[in-house]
Amino acid sequence: PILTGIPLVNMRFRFTLKPLAAFFCTLCFFAAVLTAAETDTAQKQSGTLAEGDVQSVTDSLLKTLKSNAPVEKKLEASQTLAALQERLGLYADAEKTYTAAASFAGERTLSGQKMLLGSVRCALCRADVSTADFLLSTSVAPALNAADSASSASEASYVKASAKLYALWSWIIKAQNKKELEAPLKALRSYADDQDMISVKPALLLTLYHITGEKRWAEKLKNDFPFSPEASVANGQAEFFPAPFWYFLTLQSAAD
Repeated sequence: PILTGIPLVNMRFRFTLKPLAAFFCTLCFFAAVLTAAETDTAQKQSGTLAEGDVQSVTDSLLKTLKSNAPVEKKLEASQTLAALQERLGLYADAEKTYTAAASFAGERTLSGQKMLLGSVRCALCRADVSTADFLLSTSVAPALNAADSASSASEASYVKASAKLYALWSWIIKAQNKKELEAPLKALRSYADDQDMISVKPALLLTLYHITGEKRWAEKLKNDFPFSPEASVANGQAEFFPAPFWYFLTLQSAAD
């Protein structure tokens, strides 16, 4: 069977799955890495969603957020609800919920920064570059060096790499012609060889392939990250699900 609308945050795929497959890949195109606790929550949430009980799950999470529950419970509920809304394509709602989650976590912590990146993702999904740029310049970028040192270096690296990539995506969306694409494409190509961008490299390579049509990027993606959902797109095993981000993205071949 073909399952439509498999959400991978800002990019959504349709995967052809074997009949006995009991789960589907929920890795996101924008490389939104979850913490261990968030992963456990997401897995439990997936089990509930598999039963088709989306509305009751949403109502339960909203009830928690409106209650006098401890901040920790509200943080967990907002993280789960934001991810659910994003996967359902409710980007405006998800953007607000991610922002709320960031406030519960503390905006200057790495967990809070990842939630703010979620808000940026959702703004980009709606092609709302003004909001994305505002969040990146006022909330994410200024706090990068102030993120809590107790968190792992890999998480800090992910936040920094994602912020750079999201800023480039915003730049690319605003490009109206081939000349305006030159600068962001040059930056993307430089990032392709930057080890500091390794955590978001599959998304970066697919972006290059999607915009330029150059097969070398697809080959590098398939060789270096063969099991990524982005490689599935390059292999023709998955495809984009329509979202505003992709309609507003300027392709080099179509640019003036």
